[in-house]
Amino acid sequence: MLFEKYYIQSLEEQTWNSGYTNIFGTLKPSARHRKVIKDPKFRKNPQTVPDIYKQDMTDIPKVERLKNSAPGTYQVISQGEFQQIAKKYNLNGLSYDNQKKLGNTGITVKFDPNFNSYILVK
Repeated sequence: MLFEKYYIQSLEEQTWNSGYTNIFGTLKPSARHRKVIKDPKFRKNPQTVPDIYKQDMTDIPKVERLKNSAPGTYQVISQGEFQQIAKKYNLNGLSYDNQKKLGNTGITVKFDPNFNSYILVK
């Protein structure tokens, strides 16, 4: 009789967890379970990005392009770009008739009368 009562009762209450309502007890998620590891390349806030992945804001795009180009190429620069280059590479006393090198980059700055502007030459 006891077996039939238990068997019939268990068939009526049978679920995926055999009738137990809470098989895990009183477990609650803790901070350890909620930890998410993020890759630094996907972080949005610039304060959380390591310095190695940050872009250098003092770089001048035309100078960077010439660093990676073949010798004999040139870039025409505007007056504002020339002032940025002169400030970054400390070009003092540059006049229309002479030229100066930009550090050890292999790039020189000189005035070209054909363009009536300064140019960068590699």
